[in-house]
Amino acid sequence: MVSRYIRYIKDSSIDNRRVNIAGKDIPYKSIFECIWEQDINDLPKRPAIYYGWAFINRLPSDSGYQIKFKKSLMLGKDEYTATIMIADNLIDDYKIKKLVTTRLEKIHSAEQPTAFVFIYSQPTLNLSKSGKRYANFSLDNLDMIDINSESPLPPRQVK
Repeated sequence: MVSRYIRYIKDSSIDNRRVNIAGKDIPYKSIFECIWEQDINDLPKRPAIYYGWAFINRLPSDSGYQIKFKKSLMLGKDEYTATIMIADNLIDDYKIKKLVTTRLEKIHSAEQPTAFVFIYSQPTLNLSKSGKRYANFSLDNLDMIDINSESPLPPRQVK
């Protein structure tokens, strides 16, 4: 889906492209949402492919990675930090884990550990014990995430 989206953006045919999801004909570009201070109430009420620049860090427990988008989601005036957790056991269970591990480690060890991330999910709002607001994206299959060291989108599409 991501590679087709990129191709349709590049060839300027995105407005004419549609996809059938669960028997419904849906405009292709309505499936993709940039994480850029959007109001959560304006987002789809179903999973979508969210994308944007993110920091990649190892969890303090050293049991996986935290992906933290550079931009937050909003609920009114309240900011929600958009995050994804990838546990090491999820990577270990993945058939092509070497590709994922290599990419995550390469980005994490870079001077600027940032990546352009696509994830198929739906944000869940959470409040930490310290009062920090999070919009967490659940991930139970690594086929639902794409991590790139550079943006694959043309410059006009990246905010």
